[in-house]
Amino acid sequence: MITELMEMFKKQYDIKGDALIIDRYELKPGIYIKINIDKTIDSSLIINKKNDDINHQQYNWFASRDYLSNLIDMNKPIDGKKKIHSNNYMSFFMKKEVLVGEKSLSEDALLDRIEEYYNILSNPELKYNSKKKSLELYNEIDVPINEELLRFCKDYLVNYIKDIKEQLEKEQFTNYVKLFFDVPYEEYEKESNRYLIPNLYNNNNYNIKINGNVYGLTNNNMGLNAKKPYLEHKTKYNSMPYLVDSKEILVHKKFFDWISTRKSGFLYIDADSDFVEGIEENIKVGQGNCYFLYIKQGKEPELRDYEYLTGYNNDLYMEVPNYIDAQYKKDNQWLDMERETFQYLYEIEKFVDYIFFNQALIRHYKSDSKDIKTDQDIKNILLLTRDAFYEYFKKGKTQHFKSVFKKHGIELVKRQLTLGNIYQASKGLNFYFAINNEKGGIEKMGGIYKQTIENIKEKLLLDDYLDCESDEEYYVLAGQVVRYLTSQSQSRQKDHSTVDPFLNCKKDKRLKNEINTTFAKYSHAIVSNYVRFNQGLSMIEAYQPQNENVDTQLFLAGFLGKNIFFEGKESVDNEK
Repeated sequence: MITELMEMFKKQYDIKGDALIIDRYELKPGIYIKINIDKTIDSSLIINKKNDDINHQQYNWFASRDYLSNLIDMNKPIDGKKKIHSNNYMSFFMKKEVLVGEKSLSEDALLDRIEEYYNILSNPELKYNSKKKSLELYNEIDVPINEELLRFCKDYLVNYIKDIKEQLEKEQFTNYVKLFFDVPYEEYEKESNRYLIPNLYNNNNYNIKINGNVYGLTNNNMGLNAKKPYLEHKTKYNSMPYLVDSKEILVHKKFFDWISTRKSGFLYIDADSDFVEGIEENIKVGQGNCYFLYIKQGKEPELRDYEYLTGYNNDLYMEVPNYIDAQYKKDNQWLDMERETFQYLYEIEKFVDYIFFNQALIRHYKSDSKDIKTDQDIKNILLLTRDAFYEYFKKGKTQHFKSVFKKHGIELVKRQLTLGNIYQASKGLNFYFAINNEKGGIEKMGGIYKQTIENIKEKLLLDDYLDCESDEEYYVLAGQVVRYLTSQSQSRQKDHSTVDPFLNCKKDKRLKNEINTTFAKYSHAIVSNYVRFNQGLSMIEAYQPQNENVDTQLFLAGFLGKNIFFEGKESVDNEK
């Protein structure tokens, strides 16, 4: 897939060139100085973490030259002592602390570095003489060095670097000092290629020749070296995992440079994108085929995942009714919970992330376990389920999502309830029912609940006593009774761990015991002639469910739904 994407990119790069990259290129913090050919300083630009007032023309001038003047990495410098970080004679990069300040290079040491830097740039063969394969690549470059311009740049630095240092001492900036001579972009591009061509491959020792063409290991997204033999494909005739010919290797670098201008995260590229339009960093792609990339930015961009998505569909209308008639408190009033509506898959993802995972899911789709900081029980479920959620929300694959959610969704609702997050637990249970109620689903829990709670209400309002007639009635009523009982606590800070013993009940016998124990604890707070509650409690005591395994879904629905024992009372202020 990457090969196909690279071919797409190459077509656009051949048309637009480095503008594809430079238009989004960001300068690192530092001071950028433009030097005229008449030896005057034209302008300087200080880049901080936040620059609100930037001259865009000036910024673009520096950005285009900076992009062409950077080293591929610090293991491939021009300056053997790695003090100078630029790659051509028209630019001069140094870390601030190396050039100015108490720990900077002495004047003699600095002049020595400049001398050696320009000596190598004027005679690049010196650098590659001991590296036969690198020298072969360099010799393919048939562009003469502009000796006059090189001498001018060198002489300027030798003669004026002391003055520049003195000026820099007065400036407030961090990180880098970058000097650029005012030379046309094409000159920078030419000298950039002189540096790049012998240095593009991971290690030229891996290069081989086939029919006169050089093939080597790409340096992008590849960490192979002598200390990592396990990355080699030992069963192949050539153990290199991936070889690229010398005509394509530059496009590889440009493609990853383009990737580096994007944020860490997920990227969707339309199948007919021109790499300017049709690129989405958020999951708003709509419908159709597209390329999917998961990018991790660091020292260099990494492709952690990629796939060609066929018929990807982000438009996914979904409604989540308030099946359980849950309520929430706002401004000291109890309000009915709103119906949720979603237009797009990414909206559902955000909802699930917040309601079930306390916003840990999206941030940790690919994180190491040790880096996930959230409630331990939620973390355990996240680790078990995140791959299925990732495949569904990021790639639209439904194969495992429903089965995984059906298996673990109720556990997440229970955990939110234990944490005291009644709102999230209620929303979560409604969503759980909605997923299971989708066409083809076999569980119509939302409908069952509504009919069941109406049956219970009718029985409690009658003067005559009636028993529960089904397990559904029994477990919903149990949830209602338990919510009412646990709300009688006079503790200023509600301890929602009081609901834990009920959530851990697997068998009806234990559930009844827990209800009796809790009633004994809070009976003093309940008026003895509260007929409706007394009748409900009696119905619990009298009924023996056919299935002794506690129906957790209905129990939770009863617990989180609008409580019939509070109806007609003035308030439930001790509730969240």
